[in-house]
Amino acid sequence: MMEPSVILLSVLFIFTAVVTCNQPKCDPRKDNVNRKCQKPCALEACKSKRKDCLCDGDCGLSCINKNMKCEPIGSIQYGEVTVLPYNKFAAIARYQCHEGYEIHGKHQRVRVCQGDGQWSLSPPECRININQSIQAKAECGKPPVVSHAHHDGEIYQTTFDIGSMLQYTCDTGNTGNTNDISRAWCVGAGIWVGPKMTCSSPGCPRPRSIDNGRVKEPFKNSFGNEMEYECNEGYFLTGRRMRTCLANGTWDGQEPSCETVTCQEPPKIVNAVHDGYDESSLYPAGRQVTYECIKGYRQNDGHPRAMCNGDGEWVGLSQFACGPVNCGFPVDIKDGWREGHMFEYQNQVKYNCKQGYKLHGDMILTCEADETWAGLVPECIPVECPHLNLPRYGTIIGSGNAYGTVLSFECMKGFKHVGSVERRCQENGQWSGDDVTCSEVNCGWPKPFYNGYLLGQKTSVGSVIFYSCDVRTNFDGSSFKSTCLENGTWSHPPPLCLGQCLIPSIPDATLNGQPDKREGVWARHGTVLNYQCKSGLVPDDTRPVRCNNGTWTSQPKCTPAACKGPPPHIDNGLRIFEGLKHTHRAKYICRNGFQILGITDHSPYLICLYGSWSGGTPKCKEFYCPNPAVEAPLENGIIYKRVNNGKFQFQKYITTIRHGTRLLFICDPGFIRKGPSGATCVNGTWSPSIDNPGTKCEEQNHPEFPKLWMAEEEKNSEIP
Repeated sequence: MMEPSVILLSVLFIFTAVVTCNQPKCDPRKDNVNRKCQKPCALEACKSKRKDCLCDGDCGLSCINKNMKCEPIGSIQYGEVTVLPYNKFAAIARYQCHEGYEIHGKHQRVRVCQGDGQWSLSPPECRININQSIQAKAECGKPPVVSHAHHDGEIYQTTFDIGSMLQYTCDTGNTGNTNDISRAWCVGAGIWVGPKMTCSSPGCPRPRSIDNGRVKEPFKNSFGNEMEYECNEGYFLTGRRMRTCLANGTWDGQEPSCETVTCQEPPKIVNAVHDGYDESSLYPAGRQVTYECIKGYRQNDGHPRAMCNGDGEWVGLSQFACGPVNCGFPVDIKDGWREGHMFEYQNQVKYNCKQGYKLHGDMILTCEADETWAGLVPECIPVECPHLNLPRYGTIIGSGNAYGTVLSFECMKGFKHVGSVERRCQENGQWSGDDVTCSEVNCGWPKPFYNGYLLGQKTSVGSVIFYSCDVRTNFDGSSFKSTCLENGTWSHPPPLCLGQCLIPSIPDATLNGQPDKREGVWARHGTVLNYQCKSGLVPDDTRPVRCNNGTWTSQPKCTPAACKGPPPHIDNGLRIFEGLKHTHRAKYICRNGFQILGITDHSPYLICLYGSWSGGTPKCKEFYCPNPAVEAPLENGIIYKRVNNGKFQFQKYITTIRHGTRLLFICDPGFIRKGPSGATCVNGTWSPSIDNPGTKCEEQNHPEFPKLWMAEEEKNSEIP
């Protein structure tokens, strides 16, 4: 392992090289440089202001862009790389391997950021040092202490691993030098290398005095201390009163100023004005204003003068106030009263009169600024209505025109009253109701009535008219004449002249009732026409046929009658019918084993004709099959009747053989059946037929038995 003293010297050499790398001494540009060189130059001879003449290694002095940077350099496995300053021209990247590893590569540990934006040489590698024995890891103790500075490590950490690096920073309010080394490395064996730096506090300069003010003494100008400004009397401070010394040696904030003390507008006094109105709304200290009450008000108390003091406040208006003037108690009036109990400036009183009196003069008086009541004091005089004229053809009952007087009106006979029957003199001097006139009573002609006319000349009171109806109409009213009454109405209203109806001819019908109700005769309004249709016919409309003002309510007519009930029921069958109207049909269908009888024309239908069902009396008659034992006995066999659970022999005395009966034919022993094995009764006949050709039992013959052997004689007889 490398000795601690050797490591210390190496690190110090590195830092020395970093500090002295910007010295003006530079070797001339070499030939065949294996990279791009910038434009050559002498010291401070670059034309572009953005470039400086700097030493660029093998390229010598060259014009280098001040802001030129190399690409960020990559990390190294099993090691660390440190770049100072960060990626700028001439920055140095230093590689260091972890303990147990060593650098492999050209020039090993150092690469430089060149003028062409590329890092010199190739990145090295950290490979394990197989020749070095790994010793126990050494540690460093507490890091060095720098006055007025602190590092970025843990405060309470007392040991650090080899390779640990700490960054130092000056405390707030202190600054370091540009050439300081602010890092410390733990290089093993408990040795810290670095930092090499100093931190000091410059303090702030002494502040200058301000116009019309000063800085309060004493004060300190070191970092963190404050100073305070104050103004002379009559001035106020604008800006910050306190300022603090910052770490960079300057005072925070802006310098304040002392401005003249002013007051805002003088206070407002209700119902008063002052003499201090200026173009500006600010009043300097010492300015005075005087108040006076406006018109209609007088000073009650206090002093009317105010002054702006050195603190920017108005003083002197102690209890100053303006109150309204008083006009005194107003006049009372006879037969009336007054409203209002405030008698000061701009207040009003209102006068009213008793019922039956009206106000003459001003209703309202107002208190003026000169302490008098404005307006004419009113008085209450009795109310009178204008005189009413006597209506023509009428009279007035009563007299006078004072408030409350009531007058009535009457008209002469034959005239009617138009307007109010009674009128009263009101509080407003006007008569109630409407003007009165007496107009002649006229009933006017009655409203027209149909099928008639009027007989008469006049429609005035007492006139008589007569009502008359046209020919073939009937008079329906309370009277043939009517008189015009005094109330303007007729004694009897117009009648109804209702037309008569001509009795029509009704085919297939006869009229019932009085002899005068016959064909071609005129019937009165309201007459009901009763008629009777011939047998099998009925009236087309069941409602009464009535004469209604010359028209029958319906046309009388006879139509074929509907059947009164459904068609007759049938046993062992069913009926199907569409309705009960004339010509509707009913169809009959019998069950199997039955046949329809009783309907004429061999039709299955009955027809509703003129109120009854015609076509016969249907019934369903049962079919019976002939007894097979009688009609076609089975020789050499037996006829059986099949039943659900077996069979029994068919006897000759059985006569009722119904539809569906089944037969079974069985031959005697020694006989074989030829034909069907049985038959069924279907609608009165056997199916299949039992007698044509029917079933027979024939004698059964066995086939010839083949010879199993043959006699010798028979064999010889067969030889030709």
